[in-house]
Parts: sequence; C-alpha cells; structure tokens
Amino acid sequence: MNTHESEIAKKITTYLDLGTADLKAGTAYRLQQARAEVMARLADPQRATGLRMAHALAGGTGTIGAGRSPWGNVRVWLGVAVFVAVLVEVWVAVKV
Repeated sequence: MNTHESEIAKKITTYLDLGTADLKAGTAYRLQQARAEVMARLADPQRATGLRMAHALAGGTGTIGAGRSPWGNVRVWLGVAVFVAVLVEVWVAVKV
C-alpha cells in the first residue's frame, strides 16, 4: 500500500469510526464479528468464476438461477413495458 492509499484508508476509517460512535452495543458487536469474518476471508481468498462474480455484483443471491422465474421480476416487466411504449410511439410517428 502506498502513501496515497494509506491516507485514503485513514480518512475512510475516521469516517466509519464517527459513523459508528452512536451504535448500540449489540449492533457494534455484530459489525465487529462481520469484520472479523471478512478479514478471515481475505487471508484465505476463494476464487470465483466471472459469471458468479458478475451475478453477485448485479445483486444476486450467489446461486445462479435460484429457482425463480425471470418473469416474476418487476424490473423485467418494467423493461418490457418501456420497450412496448417506445414501439407504439415509433409506430404512431410513422403512421402520421
């Protein structure tokens, strides 16, 4: 870690410490346990495939597919509705 990264890390740590000063003891303990778990994972990194990593970054649960139909997703229906609305607008514009 170079000096610039160290400075950024110190700033982030300071902001995080200020943000956690008013937490309840139980919440602070759970955060401490989560941090310890993350640090342990960093010590022994596991390889993730690109597809699984992309799925996790996209908000997935970690298992691809997960037994849910894509048609039950509101975002899919919203995308379909926007696409149909654009098609209708184009069709009306061409007819006029």
